[in-house]
Amino acid sequence: MAGVAIDRVRDTLRLSLRALPTASKFNIIGFGSTVDPLFAQSVKYTEAHVEIALEYVNQRVHADLGGTELLQPLRAALRAPVVDGYPRQILLLTGTAWQHIRPHIELSAKCGFLCLRCCIVALCNGESDKTQSLS
Repeated sequence: MAGVAIDRVRDTLRLSLRALPTASKFNIIGFGSTVDPLFAQSVKYTEAHVEIALEYVNQRVHADLGGTELLQPLRAALRAPVVDGYPRQILLLTGTAWQHIRPHIELSAKCGFLCLRCCIVALCNGESDKTQSLS
């Protein structure tokens, strides 16, 4: 993923950060062939945490992690401890074509990695964007 796709992922991530409810917790997990979480665990939505996250998006979200391996970041997000009072919701933003994402999602569901809501947004160069919500 490079060029327009990663730019669209960054733009969508910035917008998503600003749209989170103030009573929520969040984390960002960068991924490619490696997994790069911003925080060790989800943090409360505060202006300071959002500013740290926006700096992360601006400085570290690039198509430079060697590929787009989706299963590892999904596992990292789904294995994180659930915090009482905070439903687990995942927003997966990727520049990978949808046909490459669906098998990973199906495998995750078969392996028992479930959450309240998982929304995948594929922002691809030269293809129709695809959004799929798996509840």
